Amino acid sequence: MNRVAKEVARECQGLPIALVAVGKAVEGKSKNEWEVASEDLKKSQSRHVRKFDNRRNAYACLKLSYDFLKDEETKLCFLLCCLFHEDNDIPIEWLTRYAVGYGLYQDVMSIEGARKRVYMEIENLKACCMLLGTDTEEYGKMHDLVRDVAIQIASEEYGFMVKAGFGLEEWPMSNKSFEG
Repeated sequence: MNRVAKEVARECQGLPIALVAVGKAVEGKSKNEWEVASEDLKKSQSRHVRKFDNRRNAYACLKLSYDFLKDEETKLCFLLCCLFHEDNDIPIEWLTRYAVGYGLYQDVMSIEGARKRVYMEIENLKACCMLLGTDTEEYGKMHDLVRDVAIQIASEEYGFMVKAGFGLEEWPMSNKSFEG
């Protein structure tokens, strides 16, 4: 087990955010899950090179942490966090509105129930170091690198288009993949 843990740590290349996120993702897992995580990190070194060039190890580590999240709701809640501006606090109230608007928590009967679920997801994401804490529990925060990874995943897997700060007034015609 020690050998596998060292391999996983080596793949994180000493990046604190990667070490913590991967550590939380595989904490308490079996030796087989650690070995799968190590193999996944090694395989992903060649992917995502264009967007993240010298940060590809960080991308691989954070993507692995994302993949290890337990629930689809937690994953989607995490991805919805990338819709907020970089370096800004994420208001849980607004995140709740986005989650409900996206169709999460359809089995919940009230907005208060959805809000409680979002608070629970945020706590889970903080516990696995995918989100940062803030001074109050009404907000979460996303590290810039984590946000970049979330944007990449959200655009590839869910068709999100995040162009914060560009002051877009028209649909960007250069991207034909969003025509539909």
